[in-house]
Amino acid sequence: LAVALSLIGRLGFLALALGDAAKHTAHALMMSFLLWRWGGRLEQGVLRTLAQTLVAGAIMGVFVYFSADYLLVELGTAGLGPRLLVLLIPGLIGAIIYYLLLRLMKVPEIERFDGLLQRVVRR
Repeated sequence: LAVALSLIGRLGFLALALGDAAKHTAHALMMSFLLWRWGGRLEQGVLRTLAQTLVAGAIMGVFVYFSADYLLVELGTAGLGPRLLVLLIPGLIGAIIYYLLLRLMKVPEIERFDGLLQRVVRR
């Protein structure tokens, strides 16, 4: 909250996203510390998955940024329809790219997600 409030004057709505990212980062660090404190360990697989998700997230972010920028130029922000499209289309592009990158990198959680998804689709 402190991050968002301190940046909202300069960055506007983007400050809320940065504040949320700071919250999640702090939460992950606290949970890692508590796990370590209680005798747990972060195995090699956790660090590998962390690196993979960071790389996939960075690549996804680039695609989302440029697709949103392109749509803003093409559609503008006049009216609810263009605003929704500028939000939804880059979000969908980002989700697809992130998913495909994690599959390409063979992240174990994505393989489990695929199995669950296949079971749901079969029903």
